[in-house]
Amino acid sequence: MTVEHTSTPGSPDEDAHNQVKKFWEAIGVKTNLKFLERSLFEQQIANGEIEIRYWTLDRSSVVKADPQWWIGTSGAGWAPTYGAWYDQRADKKEEPPADHTIRKIWQLWDQCQVEPDEAKRNALFQQVLGVHKEHPYAIGVVGEKPQPYIVRTSFRNILDGFIHDDTLRDDGLLNPAQYFIKK
Repeated sequence: MTVEHTSTPGSPDEDAHNQVKKFWEAIGVKTNLKFLERSLFEQQIANGEIEIRYWTLDRSSVVKADPQWWIGTSGAGWAPTYGAWYDQRADKKEEPPADHTIRKIWQLWDQCQVEPDEAKRNALFQQVLGVHKEHPYAIGVVGEKPQPYIVRTSFRNILDGFIHDDTLRDDGLLNPAQYFIKK
């Protein structure tokens, strides 16, 4: 298998790729790593030309706010041409077979988007995640790296328990216009 990525040579992410390669080859899975420049990487994903790709599974703290990783749309990578067909975007679209499980995911997501009851919406999305348990299109091999915020005690208006996640707009959601320094 070839795992394609955009990780900077010498970075911790590249170290993680090499660890995964080592583990996979130890169980008999011949693994090649291939660095691609980001725009080429994204183009090849959109065209469905990448066998396996490495990317972080960010945007996972509020999954219904940005469900692309779970419903196979946008930059998800595990179903790029099917996702483009569902979203009716991009040049490279491919309708999935009638019996493909991605159609079940989309059916549940379509119901989830119009369900007014929050508990029912959550139950529907849990079913989406259940499909992924049965058919793991995206497989996590390395956990998320912590991104601590170190703040001086006099620097105020930082929320306790803040989560660094792109869906939450990272530290922009902290409302930095209201930071202040207590003397």
